[in-house]
Amino acid sequence: MSRQQDAGGIFHRLVFHERRAIAIVFATFAAISLALWYGRAHFPQALTPTEQRARDYVERAIPAIYGLSGTVTDVRPGRREMLMRVSFPFGAYAPIRTVRVLPETTLSKTVFARDMTGKLYGKQEPIVLSDITAGDTVVVGSSADIKKAARFTASHIQLIMPFQE
Repeated sequence: MSRQQDAGGIFHRLVFHERRAIAIVFATFAAISLALWYGRAHFPQALTPTEQRARDYVERAIPAIYGLSGTVTDVRPGRREMLMRVSFPFGAYAPIRTVRVLPETTLSKTVFARDMTGKLYGKQEPIVLSDITAGDTVVVGSSADIKKAARFTASHIQLIMPFQE
């Protein structure tokens, strides 16, 4: 075999065979990444023993829930709904809840201030859905049991404004 043929053979192996191997490695990496993402997004994570005891307690001791608090993750004024992240143990059933806002839903915010004596008090002010943004803390109430509901209609939504001196 001549040196020129050997060089052509090495080039052929590098370009065609190595490219196939790189494509196989890339496809395998993509498949594993997709499987991990899908599993994390669609299957619940295992609970710690403490979380399991808290969930069991909630299951036994609290037959119904009519109000939840959490952090707003998305507001959709055109669809008259918002998404909120509910903390554990109530978030164990559905960590992200979709809250439908009807025209008769009462929306308000609590604004904290100090009076002349320095005493802290909260004042209620009406708001509209577009006043709520992602990252806000809200308390949502419903006339139906929302303990395990991933989607429910709110009777009232209270936006909690942080106190600023």
